[in-house]
This record gives sequence, structure tokens and C-alpha cells, in this order.
Amino acid sequence: MNMIKNVVSDSTPWVLGSLDEGWECIAFTFQEQLPIELNEAEMNTLLEASDKAAQTAYKRMDLSHLHKWTMNTDSEVQFIIRECNLQENDFLIDFGCGSGRHSIKLAQNGINVTAVDYIDTNIIAANKAKLAYGCNNVNFSKRNIG
Repeated sequence: MNMIKNVVSDSTPWVLGSLDEGWECIAFTFQEQLPIELNEAEMNTLLEASDKAAQTAYKRMDLSHLHKWTMNTDSEVQFIIRECNLQENDFLIDFGCGSGRHSIKLAQNGINVTAVDYIDTNIIAANKAKLAYGCNNVNFSKRNIG
């Protein structure tokens, strides 16, 4: 029960723990149980509750520039540019952009980026970073993408 309280609490920072790099996801694991049929209303209720838990958790993530997960941003962006064959002045949409670290680096490489996230604090942080780095070819906005 404490784990559930910690996931949905706005007051406790979520510092992501000691997950190995590359395992950057949230997973809910349940004991084996028999499948049940859900009607559309029940499914929507379940999805809304799951979305609320995910929003609360993501809003509390601490991904400052010193966090282990952010240390490879440059190489991750170079990988994206290479594998997507991006050229200067190309356009890219970054869904779930978080605080914008990849979007800003892509913009610094001449890519035009439209970046969206559904967490207010992420967009505020991304716009502050955009100003700090002077990137005019990246635009951040809050949108519900689901």
C-alpha cells in the first residue's frame, strides 16, 4: 500500500531509483490472475486511473542535468539524427518531450522541433531551457496526447 501511496503523492519527489540505464519505463506487475471481460466504461475508467498515476509520477520525476539518465543526451541525439537521416531544416515532432533536453539538442543541430508534453511543469522547464540556450527553432506546448 505504501508503494501505491508514493506513486500518487504530489508531495514526494520521485528520483527514479537505481534502475539500470535503458530501463526507463514504468511497469505495473500483478500476480497471475484470471482474465476478466471489461465493458467500454470499465476500460475507460481503468485507463483514466492509469493515466492519472502516470501523470502524477512523471510530474515528480527529477531529471536534472546531473541525473544518470541525462548524461548521454548528446549521443542519443546523434543516434536519432543518424538513424532517422535528419538533415538541417528538417521538421520533427517530439511527443512526451519532458523538460526538452532532446528537443533542444536537436534544435541546436538545425532541426525544427515541435515538442509536446502533458505535464505543465515539464513545459515550463522546457521553455526556460529554450530561452537559456537561445533556440528559436523549437516550440514547446502542453497537450493531452491521448
